[in-house]
Amino acid sequence: MLRADGFEKAEIGVSVGLGVQRIIYDYDRCIQILIDRDQMSQTDAIDYLQHNVVHAWVGDSTPIFIETMESAEIDQYADGMIGP
Repeated sequence: MLRADGFEKAEIGVSVGLGVQRIIYDYDRCIQILIDRDQMSQTDAIDYLQHNVVHAWVGDSTPIFIETMESAEIDQYADGMIGP
């Protein structure tokens, strides 16, 4: 399993099931780490996280980042009513 360096406090678990196990991170906690640690604005933290961490493919062990949502929000997301 590969770690996203500097985001250990945002780790929330490990994936289970078929395939390679991967470390799972709370997306919002990662943003907060960048804001607190690197004194980034929220917009800059989101941009940095998206471009340099979340979309960095490093093989089958690439970490997973999740955004927690209520069931109704997931339904809206799935229906295309809200987006990332």
